[in-house]
Amino acid sequence: ANQLNVALNELGEDGVQDLAKIAQLTGDVASMGIEKSLLAIGSSINELSANSSASAGPIADFMRRVGGLAPVANLTTSNLAALGATADALGQPIEVAGTAMNKFIMSLVTNTEEISYALNIDLDTMQRLIDSGRTMEAIVMVLEKVKTAGAEGGAALNSIFKELGSDGARMTQVLSAMSQNTEFLKEQVNLSTIAFSEATSAT
Repeated sequence: ANQLNVALNELGEDGVQDLAKIAQLTGDVASMGIEKSLLAIGSSINELSANSSASAGPIADFMRRVGGLAPVANLTTSNLAALGATADALGQPIEVAGTAMNKFIMSLVTNTEEISYALNIDLDTMQRLIDSGRTMEAIVMVLEKVKTAGAEGGAALNSIFKELGSDGARMTQVLSAMSQNTEFLKEQVNLSTIAFSEATSAT
């Protein structure tokens, strides 16, 4: 635990507890055990905050807000860390980004057909990605489409958040920012995945 606290001193004295909550939410404790999951999550956060302007605290905060969705949506914990790091590095408020991503991912998983149609994405491809545990690839695909579709892309995002009024507009802003920076997001996913699997950079 000391090694983790040294590596993640940005998280303060509650760092290990914060990581334990995330590991519980995402199901990592059940699959990897507590020690291994803390090291793996710590490594991801550590690597992401060391390689961009994102900070460990906001990344962990984002993961707590979205973590419960990971098992349902077939998202890995390292994917969550990458999404949080991207939101923070792009200057998005984490509370808004967390809510936006929860809503967006749930829409993607439950209204796959509607979103595919709105953005002219092949439904079978999208469904296959989600069903095979590659939801992160589906998220990137949608964000890339939002960018290239211009006004139509914005309209598709608006339809996901429309019933939320002015809050919806703030959430659309988060996803618009991410859609303009998909290459950066993919880099964070790659970094995070490697750090998580190696589980060494926090030691």
